[in-house]
Amino acid sequence: MHRHYYQWSFGRRERTTIASDHREGRIPWVSFKPPGGASSWKQVGDGRYDAAIRERARGYAAFSEPVIVTFHHEPAEEARSSRDLPRQWRRAFCRIHDVMQDETGLRNVAFVPIIGDYTFNPWNKKDRPGDWATPDVVSRSAFFGLDLYQNQSGEGYAERIGRVREHLADAGHPSKMVGLGETGVAMKFSNPSAVTWWRTQWDWASRNTDKIGVISYFNSNVKPSRPNWRLTEHSSKLAAYRTSLSSSKACRL
Repeated sequence: MHRHYYQWSFGRRERTTIASDHREGRIPWVSFKPPGGASSWKQVGDGRYDAAIRERARGYAAFSEPVIVTFHHEPAEEARSSRDLPRQWRRAFCRIHDVMQDETGLRNVAFVPIIGDYTFNPWNKKDRPGDWATPDVVSRSAFFGLDLYQNQSGEGYAERIGRVREHLADAGHPSKMVGLGETGVAMKFSNPSAVTWWRTQWDWASRNTDKIGVISYFNSNVKPSRPNWRLTEHSSKLAAYRTSLSSSKACRL
């Protein structure tokens, strides 16, 4: 599985990348954002961009292999300035799903949200999980996408994905699977270490394939002020990841 990030238009670069992934046996997971970012959510929900959404749906339908598609990943990061913004994102998410379904029956598309794991953290007093994991969103989601990184708490997938699945159950979908659009470890954390944390999370995921379906490691350090998620940060981190790839639960694409 290969993550990609785009803006609104479904252009040549996205088509070429998806085609390349399919040729190489990878599943592309595409995130796209509307023009204007969160300020455009209302217009998307009102139907002003339906023509572009239909074009995107037809583009995906033209391929012979599936694409995982996300509208504006981690929306809570942009929605703290207004209590109405989560509702606007939900309307936009549902509008895109429904228009694509009407146009092509969502052919080749697994349409999913990606919500930051921090949104569901009980220490987070800024965000309300119920603003995002609502029945109308969850019911339209092929699975529930999360971005979840190692942090100072030391908590792992079992605790943090467990909290999310409680919200999915409250939304009427206790069996809904999750997928990680981004995850990563960093040597700055010591309790447990990056290597121990990663091994523990991989072991949990390998035992819980009824709960988690896909994991994408964020092998990037595009923002130097953040922890260094790059696998090349340390040889032990890279070695632990390579060990995961030898697991029977890893798909060598």
